[in-house]
Amino acid sequence: MRPRLAIAWLAAAAACSSATDAGLSGQTSPPESTASRVSIVLDPRSISVSPGGTTESIGTIRGATKTALSAVIGAPNNVTVRVSSIATTDSVLTKKYIVFANTGAAPGRYVLTVRVTGNGDSDVETPLTLTVTAP
Repeated sequence: MRPRLAIAWLAAAAACSSATDAGLSGQTSPPESTASRVSIVLDPRSISVSPGGTTESIGTIRGATKTALSAVIGAPNNVTVRVSSIATTDSVLTKKYIVFANTGAAPGRYVLTVRVTGNGDSDVETPLTLTVTAP
């Protein structure tokens, strides 16, 4: 190999071994992932309800077992959320998130958190935006 070509090759190889380009420098095996294999998609991700009314969102959960748990966190006063399973296959669960707003629910925009726990993986969370409209 000619000296100039060898120097250019070494410079290119060194540039590709940075922690941002190729993972941890000097690592010989892929890093173990701590990310959950469970995912959730809400449809719709933003819902509206008037005081005294109901609305819903459907969640599709992939990579979970039939025993995956789901909860909604952060509902404002006078708003409750019920979670029910509507379909299950080997690795896909479908949940219905039904939102009930009492007549005393304050109008406003709220960001709720839908949390799924399953398979012993880390919890997975996604936002659900709720707008309580003026009566």
